[in-house]
Amino acid sequence: MRRYTGAKGIGRLAAHKLARFLEVNSVRWNQRTSQQKLLVGSSGLTATIDWDEIEKKRTLDELNSTNAIVVKYAELDDSSPAGTTITLRKLRRAWTTAQHGRFLEEVQAFEPPSVLTSEIPDRVVSEDLLFMHPRLRDAQSSSGGFFSVKLEGELAPADDFWTAIIDAAHWVIEIDADRASGAVRFAVAPTALTLKRYPNAETRTFEIDHPSPRTGPFFQARILKRTGVQLGRADIRQWAGRSSGIRVYMEGFRILPYGEARNDWLSIDRDATERDRAVLAQTEPPTLVSS
Repeated sequence: MRRYTGAKGIGRLAAHKLARFLEVNSVRWNQRTSQQKLLVGSSGLTATIDWDEIEKKRTLDELNSTNAIVVKYAELDDSSPAGTTITLRKLRRAWTTAQHGRFLEEVQAFEPPSVLTSEIPDRVVSEDLLFMHPRLRDAQSSSGGFFSVKLEGELAPADDFWTAIIDAAHWVIEIDADRASGAVRFAVAPTALTLKRYPNAETRTFEIDHPSPRTGPFFQARILKRTGVQLGRADIRQWAGRSSGIRVYMEGFRILPYGEARNDWLSIDRDATERDRAVLAQTEPPTLVSS
């Protein structure tokens, strides 16, 4: 089980806008199995929606005699993998290169990028900080059946732009707001790129009492901070500009619309931009407890 994160019914409207034919194949996962498969006798569902046929009718009652909406149930054996596949056919219009690129950016933002959830490469930061892998969700599952994005074929990105992003970072910041300890810990580490210019830069960790230890929020975060402009190819620089900023996830899903262009109601991006030209310095003793 996972925490309820809101309704996804808007997807039906989005699917209608993108394509004229929708197909859904869904197989329920039975938690009693160890490898995300069904037990003998379980059922799956196949549904199709032909929007062209629907739009020919004036009322829903007229659809009863058509195949505009078809739902079928089938008995499955234990070899059927669990999960849901959504297929869109008959796209309403051809996509331009720019639209294709924007789609890839949005799809890859559904879940935290692997560069932020995997162990930081030694070439970037050689010492351990607060955690090896940030916690993405409270729910636990032995099946590995959580939501993930895998782009293949023509949708596969040409390059792993996130690799260029982490290699260009000057600082790595980790935050751990922990329920058990009732504290919030921070770690600020210079990357290899920063150490080349400032060899005496050191990793610092801090801890404060959680301002709301009973209700939270409790989370882990990893931030890549770059000073100055992104270097490299023009397409990487453009992608970095569109993909930077603060993004918030709950149970592995991105919370929208925060983090979209011109949506900075917490003023985090604005504050960071205003300080971007400043030197990382402390003019007064910090109130945090350093370790």
